[in-house]
Amino acid sequence: MLDILKQLLNLQNLDQKLAQLQSEIVSLEPQRKILKDKAAEAESRLLQAKDKLKHIEADRKKAELEVESLKESINKYSIQQFQTKKNDEYQALSQQIEHCKQQIIKLEDLQLQLMETAETVQKEISIITQETNIAKSLMEEKIKQLNSKESQLRSDFDKIFKTRQEYASTIDPSFMTKYDRLFKQKNGKPLARINNGVCDGCHMKLPPQVVINCQTATELVNCPNCSRILYLESQIQS
Repeated sequence: MLDILKQLLNLQNLDQKLAQLQSEIVSLEPQRKILKDKAAEAESRLLQAKDKLKHIEADRKKAELEVESLKESINKYSIQQFQTKKNDEYQALSQQIEHCKQQIIKLEDLQLQLMETAETVQKEISIITQETNIAKSLMEEKIKQLNSKESQLRSDFDKIFKTRQEYASTIDPSFMTKYDRLFKQKNGKPLARINNGVCDGCHMKLPPQVVINCQTATELVNCPNCSRILYLESQIQS
């Protein structure tokens, strides 16, 4: 029975390695997503800055067109002034001209402000572009490393899985059935060591007779509390 016990312990070791490798493989995709999200965030900031600049330029162009329109109005009112012979009409046109001039001053001030803002945003775009390029480069390099790691992990997994399948085929099917059932039920830990009369699986004190039964090794002994297959450290070292 010691041989079966050692076989099952070796099998458990292989299965736990497979589980660890599978866990590492699964963890890689979230890591890739974090890297891609960071790069996408940097790209989004760049697009927002460019969109902001586009709106500033549109507002500046709009102000420029309004100034041109006001200047045309001033020319039109000036011609009407020259043509009119009525003082009240002349004064009204003067007021219109003055109003246009005041509007032009405000629009030209706005244009200056927009130009200054555009310069600031252009500097921001330059900085964000550098940050975006760095983020993309870093993402690509780290994803390349993660892909390489995944390839190695999958290769290791396949090798161990093949070894596991070959090894499992040498174990009595009746023991394999019990092992597989416990492996699923006990989160990949179907066997547990007895440590000072305590089951390492559930950490419960074992009845003395259970420990004695394990020592005689005439049959596989299950923990009365968690049902794991029990073994002694001395049994696997012998």
